[in-house]
Amino acid sequence: MLLDNPEQAVVCRGPIVSNVIKRLYTEVDWSDLHFLIIDLPPDTSDAPLTVYQSIPIDGVVVVSTPQDLALMIVAKAVNMAKTINVPVLGLIENMGYLICPHCGHRINLFGELKGRRQRRDLTYRFSE
Repeated sequence: MLLDNPEQAVVCRGPIVSNVIKRLYTEVDWSDLHFLIIDLPPDTSDAPLTVYQSIPIDGVVVVSTPQDLALMIVAKAVNMAKTINVPVLGLIENMGYLICPHCGHRINLFGELKGRRQRRDLTYRFSE
């Protein structure tokens, strides 16, 4: 919605991204909201840091897939949130499995589900 060509990339460095996020929060008339859910990239870059530091948030819900690399990034995101005193409300493991529509067999798309193990490993981070 920012560009005439929907396939054109929006290329911005950190300060511009931070400014856009701040303006989006302060200059849009959000009316009376009960919830504002902000979908952030799963990393520790400028976008999450700007949101954490400039928007009053009650906490974060981290979403992952059951791959080791994704869970490592989740651990970094959780550690970042805890470092700047943002409560981590929970962990959702997405795309863990599907049920075959023909036979009803459960298929683990990325191998063993690891969210429960990850949650146990991060429990002290969630509960502090």
